[in-house]
Amino acid sequence: MDKPSKTLMFCLVVILIAMAVVHSNSEEGPKEVEEWFENLSLAKPKLTKLHFYFHDLRWDYSVSLTSSSHMESTMVALLTLLGQNPVEHPIREVPIVGGSGVFRLALGVAVFKTYFFNFSDFNSTVEVNVVAMHY
Repeated sequence: MDKPSKTLMFCLVVILIAMAVVHSNSEEGPKEVEEWFENLSLAKPKLTKLHFYFHDLRWDYSVSLTSSSHMESTMVALLTLLGQNPVEHPIREVPIVGGSGVFRLALGVAVFKTYFFNFSDFNSTVEVNVVAMHY
């Protein structure tokens, strides 16, 4: 995967993590996860749709993450994407192959549409539509 594709995928993962932070009173351990799977046959699948834009500006290559004491009481939900994302194509489809937290057992598709891409400095503006089925 070339550098712009890796950057685009990294940015999407960071955005999805930031968007999908959900509050939880307690962390789930192995016993709670096992109980969740035992009750899975009773669960109905949920459909989640996300639509957002992001700007990948390459003027600063450093990544900074902030944390706070509030984050200690949250559980992060994550969608896992796997596939090629060639930024030279105006529209790309990347499969969702799993997830965690509220996105457990997720399946779906993320569609990227590039509105702007500068090949000299790799700056871009991308629209993202995500459709995920999860339990």
